[in-house]
Amino acid sequence: MSKSQNSDFTILSEENLPVPWYIKLLYPAANNPYVRKKGSEILMGRDHETVKAAWIRLDIDFHLVEKVSRIIAEWCEWPNDLFVPDDECSILFQSISVDLTIVEVTRQIEEDIVPNLNQNVWSKLYSMSYGELIGYIVEGLKIGK
Repeated sequence: MSKSQNSDFTILSEENLPVPWYIKLLYPAANNPYVRKKGSEILMGRDHETVKAAWIRLDIDFHLVEKVSRIIAEWCEWPNDLFVPDDECSILFQSISVDLTIVEVTRQIEEDIVPNLNQNVWSKLYSMSYGELIGYIVEGLKIGK
């Protein structure tokens, strides 16, 4: 399993959550119960202070990260919001009702946190890390000032 560049975390990634071929036939990449189970196990093994330190090392406002992470964890039904910069958005944004959930998550992030977010961010969501998403949100907040 690969570790985060910034810490000793196992990151939520397709590499770390390999899906057996027969599961891939039964479930598309999104909404895969195998990935959700293994991803939840990884999240449950993380602690708040270590996750906070990973973000602070990158000079990112951890309160902002917590706000965004709470929204994603709630809408995408993760067991906690202890996401690290290297986690892949393609894994984080898996949910029970994929299409509606993504719309609701993006709407809530824009309404509650960053109304000036470049809309191109959402089209690239599944190819970026969580740290990159937070970076775009920080940029959007600077534009809004």
